[in-house]
Amino acid sequence: MKRIFKIAIAVGILGTAAYSQAAVIMLDFGPTTVTNSPNPNFTNSPLHSVNSGFTDTSWNQIQNVDVGSGLLFSNGAAATGVAINLGRESTGTSNIIDLATNPAGSLAGTAFTTGIYVTGSVARDAVFQSVNDTATGFQVTGLSAGSYQVYVVSRNTAQAGAYGTNSYAAAGVAASNFNYSAVTPSLLTNLATTTTWISGNTYSVISITLTAGQALNVAVQGTGTAANGRGFLSAAQIVLIPEPTSVAALAIFGLGAIIRRPMRSASRSRLKNIAR
Repeated sequence: MKRIFKIAIAVGILGTAAYSQAAVIMLDFGPTTVTNSPNPNFTNSPLHSVNSGFTDTSWNQIQNVDVGSGLLFSNGAAATGVAINLGRESTGTSNIIDLATNPAGSLAGTAFTTGIYVTGSVARDAVFQSVNDTATGFQVTGLSAGSYQVYVVSRNTAQAGAYGTNSYAAAGVAASNFNYSAVTPSLLTNLATTTTWISGNTYSVISITLTAGQALNVAVQGTGTAANGRGFLSAAQIVLIPEPTSVAALAIFGLGAIIRRPMRSASRSRLKNIAR
């Protein structure tokens, strides 16, 4: 019975480890650095809320400037070759994120100040486009091919309005502008919730697949009109999902180690009896 219990525990641990060891890049957009005191903001995020086994804490602060190098994975390792190119929509009718023009503004946030929006949290500040009814976005290059989940936090924390936000994500060609008009959006309802992370309310999660050499494009735009139609980009977590075969291999390896140990013990006991 103890052996069965150990096997069950091992499978659970291996599954969690496989997820947490996947390549994760965490981006905090805006002028305020993530702080962990007096509030535990390093783990105050959508991904941490849905996976208790994920405990990584390394955030990359992104302001209104492209980042060509020096990014970190969530475990603190260097994300060599990965770069961030910020962009914005010039008019409300183009539906194109121009990667040659960075977002016009950034804000610290004053309307939402409690719960997940406390001072020093990734949700509190943002970068945005100052022109009405326009989107804000970014492109990530240098990512490995594979399946990803992209968690997007986008809210105008300077106003208490309840208008929604559309988030878009798609694979594309590096250095090419992002035309999001043909991309199905993930709607963030932006209701008045401030105390917890809720998918479709305080964050969006989008699944995307990249082939070798492709870039990841993300855009956000408010569903309101005029100033409320601007895109505010607060944070993003880019998660490479492990291949099922890799997770299965880890599980088989772990189970094999557990099963072999009792067999070795039994063999040693038999040898001792023969020696007697």
